[in-house]
Amino acid sequence: MNYYYPAYPSHQAPSNFINCVLDFDSKLYIGDAQAFQYYQNYDVKAIISFSTEQNFRANSDADQMVLQVNDRPQCDISGYFDKTNKFISKHMDENHNVLVHCVAGKSRSATIVLAYLMHSQDWTLQEALIYLKSVRPLVCPNPGFIRQLLKYEEKLFGQVKSNLTHDITPYYNVQKADTIIPEGPAVGRNYQSDQNAYGRRSSFVSPPSQLLGHQRSCQQFQYGWRYY
Repeated sequence: MNYYYPAYPSHQAPSNFINCVLDFDSKLYIGDAQAFQYYQNYDVKAIISFSTEQNFRANSDADQMVLQVNDRPQCDISGYFDKTNKFISKHMDENHNVLVHCVAGKSRSATIVLAYLMHSQDWTLQEALIYLKSVRPLVCPNPGFIRQLLKYEEKLFGQVKSNLTHDITPYYNVQKADTIIPEGPAVGRNYQSDQNAYGRRSSFVSPPSQLLGHQRSCQQFQYGWRYY
């Protein structure tokens, strides 16, 4: 498997509606609502979408996961990290390009991508944020999502190693503040996945400046039009 630094497809120019986060044999993209309209131009086969519409269904032939989560600090998005990490890993292992998008490509989609980078690359939130902002400068998860990502870092590493500063996120103070942590499910229905249907997290210790790829052994698992 060949690994490359993130790059845009040769037939596409960089844009503010879609950015390539990882460019291995398959690619991971982050974008806004407009990115979803043009996903076929990027050979995307799997999509994670955010919508609070109960009957949201796009005219798509891609494998799509729909998360009904509002972009509000009190919403629990971390409850979906395991599911989205497995969904992204499965498709990238199968050499499928993946798009994660919300309305602006700024908070909700960024939070999911950050969790995946932390999970797959063994990065702290600080490392993942620095890297993702270098790819898509406008990313800015809301303070509640930052707090949940810090809790996720603690879960991955046993402690919070990040030292967030104002140049990384305007909500760096949540690391020291006694912030309310959301409880219960986010907006939408819960879905219990088979925890044994996927390979476990690989361990790579690599700085954002030298991005390494990942290899996982995953069994087949089909997603369709499901709401989470």
